[in-house]
Amino acid sequence: MFDPGEQSNVQWEAVQVPRPDFTYRGGGGTESTTMFDPGEQSNFQRGAMQVPRPDSAYSDDDTESTTTINSERLGPLESDITYLFPIEDAEMKMEHTHEGMKYLLNGLCMTSLQGRERVLDIGAGFGVWAFEVGDHYKSLTVVAVDANLSILPKFVPPNVVFVLDNVEYDLGKTRHDFIFCRDMGGSIRDWPKLVRNCFLNLITGGVAEFTEFGTVFSAGGTELAFDHPVADMMMTLSRDCQEKFGQPLNPGPNLKEWLKIAGFRDVTQKTFRIRLNHDDSEDTERVDTDSRVDAVTRVDDVKQMFRTIYCNRISGLYKTLAEHRATRGTLQEGWVLDGLRALCGDDGIEIDIVVVCGMK
Repeated sequence: MFDPGEQSNVQWEAVQVPRPDFTYRGGGGTESTTMFDPGEQSNFQRGAMQVPRPDSAYSDDDTESTTTINSERLGPLESDITYLFPIEDAEMKMEHTHEGMKYLLNGLCMTSLQGRERVLDIGAGFGVWAFEVGDHYKSLTVVAVDANLSILPKFVPPNVVFVLDNVEYDLGKTRHDFIFCRDMGGSIRDWPKLVRNCFLNLITGGVAEFTEFGTVFSAGGTELAFDHPVADMMMTLSRDCQEKFGQPLNPGPNLKEWLKIAGFRDVTQKTFRIRLNHDDSEDTERVDTDSRVDAVTRVDDVKQMFRTIYCNRISGLYKTLAEHRATRGTLQEGWVLDGLRALCGDDGIEIDIVVVCGMK
C-alpha cells in the first residue's frame, strides 16, 4: 500500500522502465503523446535582491554588475494574489509533483541543462526543484521566484537565490538561458503575458519549459461524459476558479500556441497520458519474470502517487473555493466526494500532463 508520507524512502530514479529520450535540444517543433501507463535564508533579502550576473549577455545594461529583480514591487505582493491551493498543504504537494515528474521525464526537466549558466524557476514555492538543480549543477546560478512570504525556505544552497516577487508583472532586467515554469495553473491570470515576458527575459538561444497538469479526464482516449462524477467535479471547479478569481486552472492546451505567438521557435510539445488506476489483467500480462514483477510493483506505486497528487489538488482547491464561497454547496452535499471516489475507484481513468518547450 503506497503511503505518500513515506515517499522519501522510495528511490524513484532506480526504476528501470524503457522509454524514449525526451530531452529537448531545439531544432524543429514537434508534438507527441506518450501513453504512460505505469500500472540559510542568507541568500534571501526582501526588497533589494542582488543577483550576480556572470556575463554581459545576460543583462540589458552592461554597466551593471548586479541587478535587482523587480524590488520596487515587493510591498503589496500578497494583496493581489489569490492562492487556490492551501499553503499548509503546499510543501507535500510540491514534493509529490517533483518526484512524479522526475520519474516521467527520467530527470529534472526535459531541457538539457548542460552548458547553462543562469536558470529562472517561476513559482518555485519551497524550492524543491531549484535546490536539486543547484545541487546537481554547481556551476549554475538558479534564481527561484515566488510571491508568498510564508513559504520561504530556511536554508538555501550557495548557488540558489530566492527572490520574493510576482512574476505576472515582469521578470527583471537580468536575462537567463533557461526558464522553468511548472504547475502554475490556477496561479496566473494573464498567461500570454507571462509567456511573452519569459521570451523577453531569455538570451538568444535560451529555452523556456512549461509543464501543466490537465483537468480534463478521459478513459481509453475518449473524454469522460459531462455527467460523469469526475468530469462534473472538474468542470465545476475549473469554472469557479475562472469566474471568481480569473485564474484559469488548465492552461496546458494553449501553451504551444502562446509560445509561438510570443516568438519562440522550435516549439515542442510532449504529452504524457497517465492512467491513474489499476488494470489487473494488464498488470498480469506484464508480470512474466522476476525483474518484471519488481518493475510493475514500482510503477504501480508511481501510478498511485499521481492519483494522490490529483486527489490532494482537488480537495485543496475545493477547500479554498468553499472558503471564498466561490463554489456550490458543501462537502456534505457529496459532489466532490462522488468525484473523488470515482477518480480513485474507476478503472481506466486517464489524465494528460503536457510539457511545452520553446527556444528564443
